[in-house]
Amino acid sequence: MHPVMASRGQALIRFERRGYSVPTRYAGQRLWVRAFTEQLEVWNARCCVARHVRTPGVGEPVVDFWHYLPVLERKPGAFDQALPVRQARFPKEAEELLLALEERWVGDRRQAHKEFLAVCTLHQQVDPVRWRAACATALARAEVSAAGVRAALEGRAGPRPRPRRRCPWCGARLQCRRETPASTGACWVCAGEHRRR
Repeated sequence: MHPVMASRGQALIRFERRGYSVPTRYAGQRLWVRAFTEQLEVWNARCCVARHVRTPGVGEPVVDFWHYLPVLERKPGAFDQALPVRQARFPKEAEELLLALEERWVGDRRQAHKEFLAVCTLHQQVDPVRWRAACATALARAEVSAAGVRAALEGRAGPRPRPRRRCPWCGARLQCRRETPASTGACWVCAGEHRRR
C-alpha cells in the first residue's frame, strides 16, 4: 500500500503522475493506494473509498462523477464545464432523461441540470437497476422530472395531483381554498347560482 494525501480543493490523489478522484468528504485526508495491474483502489483506515481503472502516465485526472455529486448539487451552473460530467458514462436511460430535461428547460439549462442532479441523488438511495428502471418509467409516462422518477421508485402513478385551481362551471381562476365553498369546489359566484337552482 502506498500512502497518499487527497487534495483539499479537488479531492484528488496523485499516483504514478496522474490524479484520481476520491469522494469529496475524504478531501484533505491521508489515504492509501492498492495498485493492481489494471485497477487501483483507494483506502482509508476502514474501507475502500474509490476504485479506478489504472491509467499510467501523465494526463487528465481520472474522475468519477458520483464522487463530485454533492459539489455539483451546490453549483449546478458548473454542470456543462465540469470534468466529472465530461468523463461520466451514464446509463442509456439516464442519458435520455438528461436530454429530455434539456428539451423541457430549453431556455434554462441550469434548471434542467439541477433536476438531473436531483435524479442522480436518488441513485445513491436505491439499487442502480431500480434507478435505471425508474428513469425509463418516468420517460415513458412523460413525467420528465425528479418527482416523476421518485414516483416511479415509490410505485405511484406520478407526481401527486395538485388541487383544482379553476371553477368547474365558469373556469374562473381560484386563488385559495378559502375562496371555494367546500360543497361544490366552485367559485363564490357559481356556488351561489348552484344553490339558487
